[in-house]
Amino acid sequence: MTEQPTNELSRLVSIPDIPPSGIRLTIEADETERCALAKRFDLVSIDSLSAEVEVNHGPVAKSIRLEGSLCANITERCVVTLQPLSKRIESAFVRVFTTQPETEESDEIEVWLDEDEPPEFIDAGDLDVGEVVSEQLGLDLDPFPRSEGAEFKGYNEVSSGDAPPEEKANPFAALQELRDKLKG
Repeated sequence: MTEQPTNELSRLVSIPDIPPSGIRLTIEADETERCALAKRFDLVSIDSLSAEVEVNHGPVAKSIRLEGSLCANITERCVVTLQPLSKRIESAFVRVFTTQPETEESDEIEVWLDEDEPPEFIDAGDLDVGEVVSEQLGLDLDPFPRSEGAEFKGYNEVSSGDAPPEEKANPFAALQELRDKLKG
């Protein structure tokens, strides 16, 4: 038996136990969970993370619809100055899961731009709502956070004492000279 890895913000909901009216969850990450998530997402810190989530049976048989909102106060590093940068994240999200595996195997993937993403397959046992919240936080992070007014001035201006790179000779200069001689 293989051991499942534990998620930093695990909140399991038993899929068979979801009532017809659904389940409402309030998730508040404790300090240990926030520190582990900060390490996972390479953040200086996560000062607070909370989410309101509603889990219901989906519109299609064997589907689960998760709708929620999250709020987080994070500190990350500016990609230009490396100074700490505090930010508040607020977002709403919807995810749909199915416990029915795809029956048809195909090398082709059909994508419709005007439709929602297809449901994500999960085992019929438990749904880790905390991991969904963690993933949403990761999606909401700015991949290149910048402090206000921070500008990247280039490598040569930033580096100390490096001489500017010399211009490389045109590899076709000799051919151009030969062509000019033949014409002349």
